[in-house]
Amino acid sequence: MLGFSTYAALLPELRDAWSLSNSQAGVVGGTFFVGYVATVSLSTALTDRVDARWVYLTGGVLAAAGGAGFGLAASGFWSAVLFQVVLGAGIAATYMPGLRLLSDRIAGPNQSRYIAFYTSFFGIGTALSFAIAGLVAPHYGWRAAFLVSALGPFLAALLVAVALWTASAAAPPVQRLDVLIRRNRRHRRSATAARLRNGSLHARHWHFDRAQCVARRDCYS
Repeated sequence: MLGFSTYAALLPELRDAWSLSNSQAGVVGGTFFVGYVATVSLSTALTDRVDARWVYLTGGVLAAAGGAGFGLAASGFWSAVLFQVVLGAGIAATYMPGLRLLSDRIAGPNQSRYIAFYTSFFGIGTALSFAIAGLVAPHYGWRAAFLVSALGPFLAALLVAVALWTASAAAPPVQRLDVLIRRNRRHRRSATAARLRNGSLHARHWHFDRAQCVARRDCYS
C-alpha cells in the first residue's frame, strides 16, 4: 500500500514540473483506480483456480514495477498514466488475494481477529504512503519518493514467497473450486450410472420372476 497515495501527495509538484492542466492531473490520479477496478475481480476469481500465492506475487511485482517505473521513467502525462494503471492493477492483485491467503490458512476463533487486523492495514498503508512521500520528497526529490514506495510491495511479495514456501500452513488450504466442481460432476455421473445399472438389474429380475410364476400358474398379480 505504500504507493497508494504517493501521486496524490506529490500532485502539486508534479503538476508544475510537467505543466499539467487540472484535468490532466485528475486523469493521472484516476487511472490508478482504472487499473484497480479492471483487475480486482479477475485477480480475486483467479484464486479459485490457481494458488493465491502466485496471484499475490504477481500483484506485488506489478505494484513494485509501477512505483519504480514512475520514479525512474515517468516524464509527462502519458507515461504517468501508464505507471499509475500498472500500480493500481498490482495493488488489486495483492489486497484481496492476500485476504484469501489468510482465510485459507487461519482457522478457528483467531480467523476473524487476523482478518480484522489485515483489513485495518488498508488505511494504515494509505496513511504511511502520504507520510513517506512527504518525508522523502523534500530531501531527495519526488523520484526517490516513488522508488521508496516501490519497496513496500516488493518486500511484501518477497516475505510471502519465503514464508509460505518454508513454513507449514496453520490450516490445510481449501481445495480449488474447479477441482471440487470436476469431482462433483464425476460423482454425479457415477451415481447416475449406478442407479441405471441397479434399475436394469431390477427390471431383469422382475421379468424373470414373472415368467417363472406364469409358467407355474401361481401368479396373483
